Amino acid sequence: MRERVGLADGDYIHMEHADHGSKIILQPAQFGPRTAANELTPAQKRKLDARLAKGLADVEAGRVHGPFATAQDTVDFLRAEVKKAGAKRKTNLTSR
Repeated sequence: MRERVGLADGDYIHMEHADHGSKIILQPAQFGPRTAANELTPAQKRKLDARLAKGLADVEAGRVHGPFATAQDTVDFLRAEVKKAGAKRKTNLTSR
């Protein structure tokens, strides 16, 4: 019987009854890692895939920073970026 339904020794099965208990349905149990991707609706998955594609395009086009060797290198970079943004803002305000 196991061979007819494709089960091997040690396989788990999911059992349910149908037709008010007059039939028993046996199916191979589906085990696997439970991930968010398994639980997304098709619309959510499309939105996530689009955002991932956009992010990968940024990486391929070089619109990213890093990698940084240490957390302190990251902090130093961010502080320098904030300083540059502040200087640009001051320049834009004085040129009005």
